[in-house]
Amino acid sequence: VMNMTSQRFSRLAAVIFALGALAQLSRALMGFNMMAGSMMVPVWASWLAALVLALLAWAGFIAQSK
Repeated sequence: VMNMTSQRFSRLAAVIFALGALAQLSRALMGFNMMAGSMMVPVWASWLAALVLALLAWAGFIAQSK
């Protein structure tokens, strides 16, 4: 079992959120269509998701340094 300190957890969470932000940003910049069930997800939702995920990543990196 890995010894997960709060700093390691914060770093891991920050990296995961950063990767999600990059994925959403890529989708928004390239204009890829995305379906959720039978509903088309608008591109502006990816811009919003990228912003929220980037803020969460930033908070994780800040928490890791404390």
